[in-house]
Amino acid sequence: MKSIKRVSIRRVFTYVIIFILFIGFQDNSKSWEKNNLVDPKVTNLRTSSEVGQIKPLWSRLSDESISDVAMSADGNYVAVGATNHIYLYTRQSSSPIINYSATYGGRHIAISSNGDYFTAANGGGGDGKLFFFHKSSSTPLWIFDILDSATSLSMSSDGKYIALASYDKKVRLFNRSSSTPLWTFSAPSGIDDVDISSDGSYISATGGSIANIPKVFLFGKSSSIPLWNYTIYDKIVSMAISSDGNYIVVGSSSLANKIYLFNKTGSTPMWTFTTGYPIMTVEISNDTNYIVAGIENGGGKVYFFNRSNPLPLWSYSTGTDAHLTTVAISSNGSYIIAGNEDYSGETEIRPGNVYFFQKSTSIPIWHYRTGRYVCAVSISSDGTYSAVGSRRGLYIFDNHRITNPSPIPGYNLYLLLGTTCIICVLYKKVRLKTIKKRK
Repeated sequence: MKSIKRVSIRRVFTYVIIFILFIGFQDNSKSWEKNNLVDPKVTNLRTSSEVGQIKPLWSRLSDESISDVAMSADGNYVAVGATNHIYLYTRQSSSPIINYSATYGGRHIAISSNGDYFTAANGGGGDGKLFFFHKSSSTPLWIFDILDSATSLSMSSDGKYIALASYDKKVRLFNRSSSTPLWTFSAPSGIDDVDISSDGSYISATGGSIANIPKVFLFGKSSSIPLWNYTIYDKIVSMAISSDGNYIVVGSSSLANKIYLFNKTGSTPMWTFTTGYPIMTVEISNDTNYIVAGIENGGGKVYFFNRSNPLPLWSYSTGTDAHLTTVAISSNGSYIIAGNEDYSGETEIRPGNVYFFQKSTSIPIWHYRTGRYVCAVSISSDGTYSAVGSRRGLYIFDNHRITNPSPIPGYNLYLLLGTTCIICVLYKKVRLKTIKKRK
């Protein structure tokens, strides 16, 4: 009986050791895969102990630059404008369901809330076009010749109305049923930006003033005559209108470096905030309660505001040598995604970073480093999914699938090997004591 017990104990310890080593190997293999089976120029880095890592649901890397991305409200569809193509993807696959070749690609992109319709605009050498698609076909429903380059594009949530701005000094409003504009507004100079409310009732635009002194314009969908305009004695870089059309937020650069908030009822700003650095991008949540902005230089900061207060709730620096290039915000303002350009290395291949925040804190939930700088971001209505376009590729994220990496590569394997050694030592001591007792 004693010999049987000795064999049983030995076998138990052997099985335990084999099991531990097996688990350690599996875990380490997954860790190795997570850290190495991605493009070598794309790495996940933590900026602080509180910031998590994330891996894209999928990515598509190529030499073709991504100019713009737009995600449907449910996150199921992503429209992409690239150097020479216009794409439509589903969240589930890196193979596009629509791949349309265009001479100047798709510089600007917009998509309907349900993903049924999407539109793209481009331009180069005075030969820009506006394309309107249904997701069921790679052939556009119609094409409009701009005869100049598009500067901005926006579409109502139901895909019924499309607003287009272009270098030919015009704002155009389309109904999806026709390539003939409902109306056209002609300005003294080029229009830089345009945005449309969720139901298409209001359109805001910037630029187009005499002597290149920019203006902010607000239109109703029924007329090309502005409801009002406001002169900003500074270069306007970014602008956004709220979902209900009640608010317009504008970011300026060069001189004032201010964020302006307007109400649709009047052309006098409700408030302004000076950042000290050029504002590169602004957005407002669909519920109109929150505003997010990003700056060039100055630490590449993200600013987060409650609409009712001109002082930011918080700000976050994305790097000493960084430009904050693009931001997006979920419908209720709970989640924010931001992308930057990191020029600290002063090389031709400038990397980018993506940061994902919850509105309650300036510490990012996660951070992801891309091979090239980030050109565009988009987020689903509830903040669950996001799309990121860089100079090198497209990335799709589930924003809540965060992993916290081991402190060092193979950490878990080393820990399990150490545990195994301790078990072996203890086993040896037990054996020695047993042998001594028998003697």
